[in-house]
Amino acid sequence: MTTDSQNAERTMGAAPVRLCKRCQEIEATTIMRTEPLCSNCFVEYIKKKVAKQLEAYRIKNASKNNRRRVLLPISFGVSSLSLLHVLDGHLQSQIRRTNRTGYELHVLHVNTSGVDADAPQIGRLEVLKEKYPRHTYSELTLEDVFDHANEYLETTLRDVNINIGDVAPPSSKHEKLVGLLSALPSPTSRADVVETLRNNLIIAFAKENDCQSITWGDSATRLAEKTISETAKGRGFSLPWQISGGESPYGLHVSHPLRDVLKKELVIFAENVDPPLTPLIHSRPAPTMTSAPAKSTTIDDLMGQYFASIEESFPSIVANVVRTTSKLRAPEVTEGQSRCDLCGLPLADSDASLGEGESSAQSLVQPEGNLCYGCARTTLGSRFTPHS
Repeated sequence: MTTDSQNAERTMGAAPVRLCKRCQEIEATTIMRTEPLCSNCFVEYIKKKVAKQLEAYRIKNASKNNRRRVLLPISFGVSSLSLLHVLDGHLQSQIRRTNRTGYELHVLHVNTSGVDADAPQIGRLEVLKEKYPRHTYSELTLEDVFDHANEYLETTLRDVNINIGDVAPPSSKHEKLVGLLSALPSPTSRADVVETLRNNLIIAFAKENDCQSITWGDSATRLAEKTISETAKGRGFSLPWQISGGESPYGLHVSHPLRDVLKKELVIFAENVDPPLTPLIHSRPAPTMTSAPAKSTTIDDLMGQYFASIEESFPSIVANVVRTTSKLRAPEVTEGQSRCDLCGLPLADSDASLGEGESSAQSLVQPEGNLCYGCARTTLGSRFTPHS
């Protein structure tokens, strides 16, 4: 009988081989938070981490004739693709056990290539349809948000035309979007509005297609980034809705099944599943902290750079940021409460009187619409916002 020390380490020639701590049979390829794991055990570890967050999607919580329809927005990054892979396996396991599922998955890609040169191009969704054929797939462009434009957005577009001096209004949705973004004062404000419009489009699509839930592919690293960046942009009040799961002010249930998994762990996961997900991943330039921020660097870029370095050496810090933020209590939302005309979140009562510390935000709100403090800050200095 072999001893524990012999199981923990065998030798192959002169080179020591560390065995996986879980199966004790295969050579470890990854150190998972001090625990050496083989590729198979590592993949199973991640799947189980995610499965713990899927309690609401269990079969016992769905009736036979009324399965929950879940929307998965996908960006072709490592996180959302990994989540699609895990959810596909989760559904297959439910079918094997009971011959039915607790939910059905609708995958949505919002293509932003019209305003983002680094975004995936239209058409990549076809590859996913072949790989995971049991789900429903849809693709929209960011410009489609104007099919759901409210009065504020339409008024804003009119004011953009006036201030830029265009003789004729934009003739296409793409021209509308470009005109709107070009009127904003900084890269951070443009990136913020793009993300806000994308979220608005996803929520509108979910409601139109009878989706009861949106499951976001945000890793723990991404949620930590959002915590700091949204606070810096003046939208800290929204963190309980953006970081925690549960009912949202939009009337939809939201979840973050990857909330306990670091982005660097998902990169390893994508490399080790069979077949690997890496050929499907759309890679953006890796963030770096080696150079001084350029004028084009956004707050989101800076937070991405910071947490990419933090998760390598101090992963517990990332987990603590997410865990602490999840303890925040969401503001109470009352029926008929006013909403921000840009992001759609409820306005606090103090957005009629914001309080001594934030009273200056009053002067940021456009007469044509109601904006939360964060959106008012984002549009401050734009060519469609009057200066005080």
